[in-house]
Amino acid sequence: MKLPFKFRSAQAQPSGGEAMTLTQHLGELRSRIIRSVLAVSLGMMVILAFYDPVLRFLRQPYANVCARRPDLVQDCDFSTLGPLEGFNTR
Repeated sequence: MKLPFKFRSAQAQPSGGEAMTLTQHLGELRSRIIRSVLAVSLGMMVILAFYDPVLRFLRQPYANVCARRPDLVQDCDFSTLGPLEGFNTR
């Protein structure tokens, strides 16, 4: 059974329709890796820039519950359970 669509993208073949050589594939792989690294780096910079406001926004409902019902919790603080969990949240 033949699928009605192709899995190959239009960029996978040159405009002439002939197959790409190994060096062309490696060149395309290099450009995609560079774009991916740049996108991840840009995302990390944006996340680090807005880390504190987003964390305050997420922490506010928990702090409100702690203030209204001090009998529920002893101390109103987030805790990390693993050795690398602090790096995941900052």
